[in-house]
Amino acid sequence: MAIRFRHSCAFLVLLLAVQLNACNQLQPKEAGPEARPVPNASSEPTEKVTEPVAEKSEGKKQGEPPPLSIARTEPTPPTAPPAPPRKLLSPLPVGDLIGLNREEARKLVGLPRTTSDEPPAVIWEYRHERCVLKLNFYLEVTKKVYRILSTKFEIPDGTRLSEQGCLDAIRSAT
Repeated sequence: MAIRFRHSCAFLVLLLAVQLNACNQLQPKEAGPEARPVPNASSEPTEKVTEPVAEKSEGKKQGEPPPLSIARTEPTPPTAPPAPPRKLLSPLPVGDLIGLNREEARKLVGLPRTTSDEPPAVIWEYRHERCVLKLNFYLEVTKKVYRILSTKFEIPDGTRLSEQGCLDAIRSAT
């Protein structure tokens, strides 16, 4: 029984060797140095075609098709997404901030960078590269709603920016 198994294994190995040899004969012979790979048809659309390179036609036999022309490609750099459109804000005079509740202030000026409780006030702080705006909310006792009672602008000396300019800059940045 062991001898039969050995003969079967030897036969399978021989059969496998014959098949591998047959496959090897079907593959094309190695191409010369003038051969170039054909570009992949599934290449990304972000590549642009530059200069075509013609194949050498030495030793051309009759009845052969003309050599392929292969183009070299270079990837195009990715483009940045377009900038979001700037908000078109209705004008908001500085004096109109007085009396706004927190929800109204959030809608008109945006979310503050920081908030702090300094009883009896709640202070919202907005920062821009050129100025700082602080909205001071105080509780309106009869309605139990916090409203802006005062504003404070911090504009560095030498900056040509008015309070209105600071408010406009903050609103357009948020």
